[in-house]
Amino acid sequence: EAHVPSIGTVKASIEIRPGIQPRVVFLSEHGSRLLEFPLGEAGTSDPRDSLKPRGQILLRTIQGLPSPLFAVDVRNYGATGYRDFLALVGAIDGKLSLLHAPWKAHNLGGIHLGAISPSIPAGAVLWNFRWADCYACPNPYEFQTFPWDALAKRFVDRAESVKLTEKSYAGPQDALREHHPDY
Repeated sequence: EAHVPSIGTVKASIEIRPGIQPRVVFLSEHGSRLLEFPLGEAGTSDPRDSLKPRGQILLRTIQGLPSPLFAVDVRNYGATGYRDFLALVGAIDGKLSLLHAPWKAHNLGGIHLGAISPSIPAGAVLWNFRWADCYACPNPYEFQTFPWDALAKRFVDRAESVKLTEKSYAGPQDALREHHPDY
C-alpha cells in the first residue's frame, strides 16, 4: 500500500493461481481497479508444486523517474534456475501506467535503475548471460540500456545500447565489475 500523489492510496498485489499466468493488480483505496496486466508465465496446475511462480512488489524512489515507483517482479522457476519478469509502474499525468514492456532476467542476470552515464541521467540497464557451451561454464554477458524518455514519460521501447562482453564470466559480479563498476 502506498500514497501516490494525485491518485491517493494504492494497493498493489500479484494474483498467482495454479496453471494461470500471474496478474498484477493495482486498486484504489475504494477498491476500483486502476491498472491490471499479466506478468510472467503460468506455473503448473498443481498448487503444491514448489516450482510455482512467486512475486514481489517493491516501492522505490529513484531520481529522474516517477515517484513512487512500483518495481514488480514475478519469478518463474525451472529445472536449472529461474527467470524474473520485471515491470515498473508509476503515476503519469495522474494515472498509474506501465512504464515499459516487461523485461526478463535470468538467475545470473539483473537490473540497475537510476543514473546510467553523464548523458543518461535516468534509465535501466538489464544484464543476462548468453548461453555459450554450458550453463555452469563461464558465459559472455549481454548488457542492454533503456534510457528514461522524460518527454514521452516512459522508458524507450528498444534498448538504446546492447553490448556483449568479449570475455566469458562465471557470474554476473565479474562481468559487472569490468563493464559497469558503479552498479
